[in-house]
Amino acid sequence: MSKHFWQLFLRGAIASACLMLGFAAQAATFRQAFDPPNFAGFADLDVSLPQCSDGYFVAVYPAGCAVFLKLVNVTIQDGLDAGTVFTWAPPDFPAPIKAPVGSGISEVLIAGGVPQGVTVEPLIPLGTGPTTADYYWLQYDFDLLFTEPFSGIQKVLLWTGTCSAVDNSDRCVEGGEALNSIAATEVGPFVQVPEPATLGLLLGGLGAGWLARRRRK
Repeated sequence: MSKHFWQLFLRGAIASACLMLGFAAQAATFRQAFDPPNFAGFADLDVSLPQCSDGYFVAVYPAGCAVFLKLVNVTIQDGLDAGTVFTWAPPDFPAPIKAPVGSGISEVLIAGGVPQGVTVEPLIPLGTGPTTADYYWLQYDFDLLFTEPFSGIQKVLLWTGTCSAVDNSDRCVEGGEALNSIAATEVGPFVQVPEPATLGLLLGGLGAGWLARRRRK
């Protein structure tokens, strides 16, 4: 095949990749880190932009707007389980846009195009010991202050308790009694982190520029 054919093929491939990644880039990932006593970690939210306009959303979101809890990472810092790390992610992520209620998020506040606070149902992480009494639940809780503009306090709670059933991976599949909880306000602001799609667009642009420069030479 001719050199001209391969140049056209490569340009077409780059353009197609940029187009597909451009659709994916309509969603942005925001990370919030927390470092209270006893545990530390971060959580990632996936927010469809620009459909999620500023506002306080509970159950009913604007058309096209969806907020998903994408990833949670927690390190236990104190006690017998010190040094244990667990992660949590929905089994179907990434997935097509669906009802936000499916993400386990019950409320979210967005201001300035950035999440400010979220509330999620307790997440069931990995067990940390040989018995079903050694499990942790992580929960995000946002105490909204109904003032203009809306504001609030983001808290992260770590529940310890029992688990009535586990699966083959030692993951709790049926929650039990919560023995205690640790409330924390030591959380940072949500910060947008680069998505693979965004990086793909950047690389695609660099590739297209390289081809154009090579052609001029």
